Amino acid sequence: MYYIAGISVEGHEEGCDFGFDMVERIILDYCLKELPRDQARILVAEKRFTYYGGGRKWRDTDLLGLTAGVLQIKYRIPLHWENCCATVVGRELLLAALQRIKIKLFNRPGWQCGRPREGHGFFDHIVTYEPDRLRSMLSARKYGIWEHSKDRKKALQILDRFIGFLQEQKNLTRIIFFDDIFCTRLDATAQLKLNNQGIVTGFKYLTPDDVQVYRWSPHIGVWRRS
Repeated sequence: MYYIAGISVEGHEEGCDFGFDMVERIILDYCLKELPRDQARILVAEKRFTYYGGGRKWRDTDLLGLTAGVLQIKYRIPLHWENCCATVVGRELLLAALQRIKIKLFNRPGWQCGRPREGHGFFDHIVTYEPDRLRSMLSARKYGIWEHSKDRKKALQILDRFIGFLQEQKNLTRIIFFDDIFCTRLDATAQLKLNNQGIVTGFKYLTPDDVQVYRWSPHIGVWRRS
């Protein structure tokens, strides 16, 4: 699942009751990978990571300003796809980027998911989990055989829906792509925030109030926080 939340003008994080199913999420990520690296970097405000080590080893301010390399080598804090729980991007910048991607795909009749594209870094990558790896995990029994002939049509439909959503959410300054497949945060000890240069901008130990679970509501077709 790909649950979308937002950050309001006042700085409050709020659920949007909006998201994508597994296949839609993968296609959306392939669309986002169409962005050149310099454009994607501008969009990314922060990456969030969950930490699963036990106990309270550091104060909230001890890790601020450290680089990702120091965290991993000195403090033994892993930072990888599997514990990246969210990517935060600017709403207006994201909206403009999606509109550019839509025009690009509209003018490329043969567009398909999975074609080689420009390489991206990790912390400045708008994608929360690498779509090639995620697509390789799909069960053929559940999802069927991937039909590349439908990629472009589905992508344009997903982009239209997301663009429409963002245009309506004018009260939000930032959009949060949550990854609750690999990173549920249910048993996490803490959360770290790093900017697009891989520098720690926030760290906090999690309490039960910080943990959110998202459940699919089929009668209205959205993900809901609980």
